[in-house]
Amino acid sequence: MVRMRYKKLRVIDRNRRTSGNGWSLKSLKNDRKALIIIGLIVLILILFALYLYNRYRTYNQYSVLSSVKMKSTENSKFVPFGKFVVKYSNDGISYIDGEEVKWDVAYEMKAPIVDVCGGYIAIADKNTNEIMVFDEDGKRGTISVNYPIVQLEIASQGVVAALQEEQNANYIEAYDVEGTQLISHKTLIDENGYPLSFSLSDDGLQMMVSYLAVKNGVFDNKIVFYDFSEDGKDYENRISAQFDDYGEEVVPRVAFVSDSKAVAIGENSISIFDVNHKPSLNEQVEVKHSIDKVFMNEDYVGITYSEEKGSAQNKIQVYNMSGKQVMSTSTKQSFHTVNFVEDNVLIYDDLTCKIISFYGVEKFSYTFKGEISSMIPLKQSKEFLLITNSEIQKILIK
Repeated sequence: MVRMRYKKLRVIDRNRRTSGNGWSLKSLKNDRKALIIIGLIVLILILFALYLYNRYRTYNQYSVLSSVKMKSTENSKFVPFGKFVVKYSNDGISYIDGEEVKWDVAYEMKAPIVDVCGGYIAIADKNTNEIMVFDEDGKRGTISVNYPIVQLEIASQGVVAALQEEQNANYIEAYDVEGTQLISHKTLIDENGYPLSFSLSDDGLQMMVSYLAVKNGVFDNKIVFYDFSEDGKDYENRISAQFDDYGEEVVPRVAFVSDSKAVAIGENSISIFDVNHKPSLNEQVEVKHSIDKVFMNEDYVGITYSEEKGSAQNKIQVYNMSGKQVMSTSTKQSFHTVNFVEDNVLIYDDLTCKIISFYGVEKFSYTFKGEISSMIPLKQSKEFLLITNSEIQKILIK
């Protein structure tokens, strides 16, 4: 009888093994799971707090990281290029690499038009017949065209396209950096209408054009896509797609914003096209008011307008490339320039700058002492090039 009791006791001990402090292994496992869950909750709360902090954090001052003195920036314009910026005016063009003027080319132009893509920049005097092409090392060459230039664009590999016009026809021609003609496309105004705007894809193989014609005394606008690749030979006149649904609405601006998306801006609409293969209309956004300003990048397209004629209240709306509205806010701040800074909108006039987040939070507001010629966002979201009449400052808002 004693042996039987001993065996039972041993069985009980085996099933009730404990740690030194009397806790069972099962309890330890449960405690470990509880600690992991608590740790995850704490981590989520920390991440959420950081999200709220970044979302609602504001800045009210700035520091100067570096500066480059300039002779004068009056009547000059600036575009981001290479390591820093390009300055151009009626008298010449120069490249500043952040420390000094790397190259400077003089010319005389009445109305310079400029485009930048990748490591190339093209400039021409409107209604003349020559285009100059530059890279970070300086001038690459001059391209002579047959007719007066109205618009131009340059692709990432240096292909330049120019919209040219004569009395009864328009020409869109493309050239490589050496000036060899790659494309020549003629359109008759009586048949296709007048080209209001055109855009060349980064690879130089696709082009979109907004044509405005007058039929029976009323406007008729259409968007036409051309394919200059090998596949384009299968299309009549290389027209890969055509959209005729705009009717009397004028579409004054078209643009390729990425390898897969293109945008057309009408007086009261935003059209987003998928251009991966044969172009197709992906989204159409109707706007109740006349669009004033347009700004866009590969992810978003933004518009501004006044809700009432003569009103000081400006409306800013932003849409993603799926046509979904991601921002809608109003401001009484006057501005002549508007741009994106990541998920924020930058607006500024001659003295005052504001940065407004997509959530409507005024992240930064500042009135500068000197007149602002230009304010260019850099890759770091809080760094900008502040260009005044006498210098270019690289600043950090804080």
